[in-house]
Amino acid sequence: MSRLGPEDWIQAACTTIGRRGVEGMRVEALARDLGVSKGSFYWHFENRAALLSAVLAYWEAEGTDAIISRVEERAGTPRDRLWALIGLSFYNDVPFENFELNVRAWARGAEEAEKVVRRVDRRRLAFVANLLEEAGVSRADARLRAALLYRALVGEMALQAYGNKRLPEASVRFLWEAVLDP
Repeated sequence: MSRLGPEDWIQAACTTIGRRGVEGMRVEALARDLGVSKGSFYWHFENRAALLSAVLAYWEAEGTDAIISRVEERAGTPRDRLWALIGLSFYNDVPFENFELNVRAWARGAEEAEKVVRRVDRRRLAFVANLLEEAGVSRADARLRAALLYRALVGEMALQAYGNKRLPEASVRFLWEAVLDP
């Protein structure tokens, strides 16, 4: 077997955090799941805290920066880009089930995680508000509507985590139209 890279450890940690929360993420268990010795971990990370910092950086990069980049690269109107963002957010199969919810739970008791969650939320909200402004919504209304849309998305994640079905596309489209309605 080839030696694992730091990405492998980060991915395994994300999967575990999604399943068991940050408290359930242990280096020994990750090593066992990856089929390597615990010593392999120390080639890439000083300790568990360093891995957790890398997990937060990964979540910010992949769960925010990469999605924003994908939406910005799309041609079309701001309305089209907002619909693309909604599609990526509401209908994207996330690679780590319940991961974001468990990161948010972790942030309630850990300063580093809280700082990252707050930064991610600000960045996401600003991006949505900017799209709404580009679509002709006033600045004040754009901020309010971005917050409503974002909270609907986080609520949708929470409901799905407890076994509820995804919102039907017609409902999501109604929400999209409502936030864009001048």
